[in-house]
Amino acid sequence: MTKKLAIIGLGPGGLGSLKVLLDSLDGPESRLRDNIHIDVFEALSDIGGLWNYNASISPKAPHATMYDNLETNLHKKLMQYTDFGFKNVKGNFPTRFEVLEYLRSYYKEKILAKHAQKFEVGIVTLHFDSKIIAIERNEEENTWSLTSGKGKRFAEYDDLIVSTGHFKQPYLPKKIPGYEDWDKHLPNSLLHSKNYQNPKLFKDKTVVVVGGSSSGSDILIQITSTAKVPVIWSVYNPEKNSFPVNPDFTKKDVGVITNLDYQTRSATFANGETVKDIDYILFATGFKYDFNEFKPNALPPSFKLEKEGKVIKGLYKHLVVADNPTVFFTVLPKNIIPFKLAEVQTSFIIAVIEGRIPQELIKADDETSLEESLHAFETPANMEYSNSLYDLVKKYYPALFQSFRPTYWENDIYDHRFRAVAEKFARQETLNKLAVDSRANNTSYVIPF
Repeated sequence: MTKKLAIIGLGPGGLGSLKVLLDSLDGPESRLRDNIHIDVFEALSDIGGLWNYNASISPKAPHATMYDNLETNLHKKLMQYTDFGFKNVKGNFPTRFEVLEYLRSYYKEKILAKHAQKFEVGIVTLHFDSKIIAIERNEEENTWSLTSGKGKRFAEYDDLIVSTGHFKQPYLPKKIPGYEDWDKHLPNSLLHSKNYQNPKLFKDKTVVVVGGSSSGSDILIQITSTAKVPVIWSVYNPEKNSFPVNPDFTKKDVGVITNLDYQTRSATFANGETVKDIDYILFATGFKYDFNEFKPNALPPSFKLEKEGKVIKGLYKHLVVADNPTVFFTVLPKNIIPFKLAEVQTSFIIAVIEGRIPQELIKADDETSLEESLHAFETPANMEYSNSLYDLVKKYYPALFQSFRPTYWENDIYDHRFRAVAEKFARQETLNKLAVDSRANNTSYVIPF
C-alpha cells in the first residue's frame, strides 16, 4: 500500500524536509522508495516562506515578519544548508534578498533538478497558493485530511510534516498593568516587530522598544536614525544585555515596564523612571505557538499549549507528537540554526516513519518546570539538541546517512557558532555607524545590498 505524506510549508524548513526526504528514497535500505506519495502545500505562489517578503503587502499579512533593511543574525556558513553554500553573497550576514535568492537556487538545484524524475512519475506533487486552513483526523484509520483556503479537500494522509514555523502569532505582554486600557484607547501606538517595516514612521517621535533579542536590537538601531533620542530600550536585565547600541542615542538601563498610563501616554519602568508623551511602543517580544489549523480533538489531549502559548506540552524532542507519532512540527525551537536543523529533524522523521525508532522511545519531553524557556535553546544547547537527533538516527538507521548526512556540530563548525556572536556584534557596530550617518545627513537608513 502506498504511504501518503503531506508537507505543509515551503519555507526553509519545508524545503529542507522535502530535499532530505527525496534524497532518502535513493538510499540503499529505504522502505519508502516504491510506495510513497508526497503532497507539498505552500500558501504563497512561490517558495521561501517568511523570506518571501514584499514591502508592498500589509505588514499584518500572516507571513509578513520581514522588514525592509533586514540581514541575518547568523553567519552565512552557519546558516546555509549542509551541502549547499551561499554564492555571490557580499558579506558574512546575508540580506533578505540574498537569502531568498539562495532558497530559490537550492529549490531549483537540489530539489527540482536533482529529483526531476520523481516529479515526472508523480512521487511528489507541489500545490502552490494552497493555504491549509483545516486539518482533521480520521479516528478509525488514524489518517489526516487537509482543507485549503480555496475549499479543496485532500485526504487521507498517513503522516504530516508541518513546516510553517512559529512566526505567525505575535506575543504581546498584555499582563502589564495598564496595557489593556492603552490598547483600547491608543491601539495604533502599540506595535509588534512583526509589523515593523522601516524607521520612517518614527521620525521625531518618542519611542520605547521592548525586548532584548537580536531583532529588538536591530530594529532599535534603525529607529535611532529617525526618532527623538534617546530611544528607550526596555529589557529584562539591562546589565546582562550586551548587544552594542549607541549610548548617545539609546537609554537602556530602565528595565522592564511596570505600568502604562494611556492618559499621559507614559510608561513607568523597573528603575522607577517614568517617560511621558510616548508616541510609539514597539514590542520585539517574540511569538507564541499557534496550531489553529488543527480541528478540535484532532491532536491528542496530551498535546496542549501553556504559558500564554509559549510552551508546547506533549512533544518528543520538540518535534514529534508523542501520543500520535504521525505528526511532526519542524524548526519549532527558538535560538536555533533553522536550515541545518530542518535537515537533521527530517532525518529523524524518516527513521520514525520507516519504523526504525522504537515506539517506547517516543515519549513526551520532560516538562516538570514548564518554563517559558522550554523551547529556547541557548548555545551550546541548540547544537547539543541537533546532535542528539543525529545520534539517534546513527544508532537506529545508520544506512540513511548514505543518501544524505546532516551537519554534526563538532570541531570547527562547533567553535564557529561561538565566534559568530562576536562577529555579529562587530557587524552591529557598523550598523550603529550607519544609523548615526543617516541621522546626521537626514538620509534614509539603507543597508548597502
